Amino acid sequence: MRRVALVCGILLSAGVFGACSALAEDVPRFDIAVFCQANAPARGGLAPCKLGEEVKRTALTRGWEAFPKQRKHFCVQSVSFRPREQRSYVRLAECLDEQASS
Repeated sequence: MRRVALVCGILLSAGVFGACSALAEDVPRFDIAVFCQANAPARGGLAPCKLGEEVKRTALTRGWEAFPKQRKHFCVQSVSFRPREQRSYVRLAECLDEQASS
């Protein structure tokens, strides 16, 4: 447990928040407001973007245990190591789906 805390501390200090959640096997915590502020025009506006992200996060949370550990780890890292304004639950779900078909 100390090792996880140490790794999380290092990652958090580097601004990599989602990776710590991956170590804990939980759905990562992305800043929906930051993502939607940066991507609102492409997502139909601020409110639809936020709603879409919240709906996708809820769906991922409900079905998280069904995804294989390796797939979750790969996809969480893929999305978490992006800049904060590019971390999206929709992108995470797309990655999980793509990995299932490959």
